Amino acid sequence: MQKWEEKKTSENLLERYKAKQFIEIIKDATPITAFDVNLFFKLAEKMTVNKEEKVCNCNFAGWNRS
Repeated sequence: MQKWEEKKTSENLLERYKAKQFIEIIKDATPITAFDVNLFFKLAEKMTVNKEEKVCNCNFAGWNRS
């Protein structure tokens, strides 16, 4: 959360806007304490696993992470 609080005072307008937006979204969030299979399948659209690597490409709700 400290990272986002610092970005609220950034000179970059987009960073300030996104930081305020993100803080508003997560301020009342509670930690996930148990694995929820249904939630996982709602978030994980595609996962490609290679033998050499743990996760090569993962697409979560429109975000690409490689």
